[in-house]
Amino acid sequence: MGTVIGVHEVPLVYVCRTGVVVAAATALLTNKPYSEQHGSVEAELIPRVSHDHPVFGDDSVEVFNFLEEATIGTVVTSTIAPYKRSKDGRGAFFAVVSQHAGLDKWEGAIKTSETFLKSPSTRATSTIPLKSIVTDTVRTTFFCRKLLSMSKCSSQMKGFRVTYLLDSIECPDPYVFTALAQIHVSDPGIRTDFERSVTVLVRSILHAL
Repeated sequence: MGTVIGVHEVPLVYVCRTGVVVAAATALLTNKPYSEQHGSVEAELIPRVSHDHPVFGDDSVEVFNFLEEATIGTVVTSTIAPYKRSKDGRGAFFAVVSQHAGLDKWEGAIKTSETFLKSPSTRATSTIPLKSIVTDTVRTTFFCRKLLSMSKCSSQMKGFRVTYLLDSIECPDPYVFTALAQIHVSDPGIRTDFERSVTVLVRSILHAL
């Protein structure tokens, strides 16, 4: 959608930008028709085009058509089904992101990879010498895949450190329990900010004392 030009003569990705309100204009570079922030005319247009324009509906329909074609026969099909009648591409896009690419999905993928990497079958023991582990092509291929998966997930998760922090805490105190719940439901907010998460937890501990 970043390379396909819509009816509005702007890349279709503008339909799926986070904010609906047109962003404030930034200063253009000298002798350039775009700002340093965006770096190109196309990128400059994406946050500047109104969603209230009459042709926005046509572009939104095109986005829906792309999503429908790309997800046919997958579990995502049911996610965009409620938007099929109106062909609401923007609504369908954010529904897919929310249900299939939320923070919980990235966390789940990371934990799945960790479980494999920490499983007994990957450890050198008296019956499984280290040499056999590092020379086993299948085993090392799985290692690489899981590590790449974790790397990809962590690049999408600013709250990677917060996950480990929350998983390490077991405390029945109601103040701490409330703080943990507050962090968990704050997406992205506190949930992706390690320092703020620690601050919330420290406050709860002080209350508990």
